[in-house]
Amino acid sequence: MTDKAISPLRQRMIEHMTIRKLSPKTQIAYRLGPRHARFGNFVRSPRLVIVYVRDVALLRAPRYLGHNPAGGAMIVLLLIMLPGTSISGYMMTTDAF
Repeated sequence: MTDKAISPLRQRMIEHMTIRKLSPKTQIAYRLGPRHARFGNFVRSPRLVIVYVRDVALLRAPRYLGHNPAGGAMIVLLLIMLPGTSISGYMMTTDAF
């Protein structure tokens, strides 16, 4: 165990996984999330996204487990747009906008 403080909820989750006899590797996977849901797995280069979209248009796109490059690009765009949407929504409640 590390010297870091662990929240009671996380400690309870670890205890339950230990009681259920899940291996340490499985416990780490549960805490980090599935491999295909991790941020580093679905962020692709812009070139790969463009190639993928072209292949979709030509009906020859490969299948992906998890997010395909276009889906990953949409998630990144949504995360970029979220602060702007939140700020403009907040500004609508003030007299400054």
